[in-house]
Amino acid sequence: MKKYLFILLAVLMGVSSATAQSADDLLVQQAVNQLVAKKTFLFVAQRVVGSRISQSVLQGKRELTINKDTLTINLPYIGKGASASDNDMNNPLSFTSHDFTYDIEVTKKGNKIITMDVKSPNGSDRFKMMLTISNGINAQLSITSATRSSMNYSGFIQEIGALENIEK
Repeated sequence: MKKYLFILLAVLMGVSSATAQSADDLLVQQAVNQLVAKKTFLFVAQRVVGSRISQSVLQGKRELTINKDTLTINLPYIGKGASASDNDMNNPLSFTSHDFTYDIEVTKKGNKIITMDVKSPNGSDRFKMMLTISNGINAQLSITSATRSSMNYSGFIQEIGALENIEK
C-alpha cells in the first residue's frame, strides 16, 4: 500500500511541476502580451513552407514588423501568382502598408491569434495574415491571398530593436 501511495505522490508531483510555469516563462509571456497589445513587435521568420517546397530554413533578415499603424513585411515568396503583372523580379511580400486591420483573439490554451487583412501599397493585392503565438515567443504566420499561393512561416516574436540593442 505504501508503494502505491509513493507512486501516486511521485506522479502528482511530476504533473504539477510539468504544468507549472517558471517565473521566466511568465515574464516572457507578459512581455509578449504587452507588445501584441501595443501593436509594436517583430515577427522574425526562421522557416518557410510554400506550395513549391516542403520546408526551408531562411537566411538573412526576414521579418514582419507591426509598429502601431505601419506594417512592414520582408518575407520570401515561393509560390504562384495569378496576376498578369507578376514577374520574378517583384516579391509580393516585400512592402510597407498603412492600410490593414488588426484583431487579437486569445484561445483557451492562452495562445494569441492575430488576424490582419492587409492591402498592398499599390492596391493590387490583398492578403489575409494570421499570426499564432504560442509558448511565449514561438509563432506561426500564415498568409493567404485570392490571387496567390498560400505561404506559411515559423519563427519567433521579439521587441522592435532588440537585436540592434544586443549587438551594440
